[in-house]
Amino acid sequence: QNTKADPHGGIATCYFVNVELGRTELQNVYRDMGWFSEHDPLFGDAQRLVLLHPELELDRPVACAEDLINRIFHVLEQKLVQREEPGRCAVVVDSLTALLKDCEHRGEERRLTREFIHRLHVTLKTDPDVPAPALSLLISEEPDEPSEGVAVEEYVGDFVIRLGRADRGAGRRLRTLDIVKSRGAKTILGESTWAILDGKTVDTVISLPGLQAHIRKITPIESTKERWGTVAIFPRP
Repeated sequence: QNTKADPHGGIATCYFVNVELGRTELQNVYRDMGWFSEHDPLFGDAQRLVLLHPELELDRPVACAEDLINRIFHVLEQKLVQREEPGRCAVVVDSLTALLKDCEHRGEERRLTREFIHRLHVTLKTDPDVPAPALSLLISEEPDEPSEGVAVEEYVGDFVIRLGRADRGAGRRLRTLDIVKSRGAKTILGESTWAILDGKTVDTVISLPGLQAHIRKITPIESTKERWGTVAIFPRP
């Protein structure tokens, strides 16, 4: 949970794993949203957001999943040597699908994902009293035609959230959010709808005064005119 004193919830570093795009390409894709700019307290800070992007050699055969994973950890170990106090960290893998692109079956995907998560914990464990990483977010892509069996993210993840789109008729399509799995947490499972709002403020997004006051209490927002972002999930038919 974020607070005014600690807007990042105790996360000192976010390791962002991407095997397809480097920092320059990510900046070009997301800078219209305000990410990777000098005003972005997380993505704009190269010390806080560490991009793990393995450089591929074009004159060699295409790297397999195990080669990509080994190169990612080689880059990670180099980054850790350069940091004096790593602290609590989060890891984002975008995407797990690209990382496991050449796996022949679900069993191999599960094995490599389990090994990847285990190596993350071993490599990032700098303090015996602090979980490492504090949070792991694995992003995957679903094919148009669902494959048979349980997806790897549903097997290894504690929480699984599926994003999609639903046709409501008359040309109306809504973004959907389906909480598929929530291990050990009291959560209402099922599909909800959500929307991306750009350039909005607390007062224009949240109309209930009590909820506005609660948001200001737990987040470092000094003015209702300040741009902000959050995820709000509400049941909807």
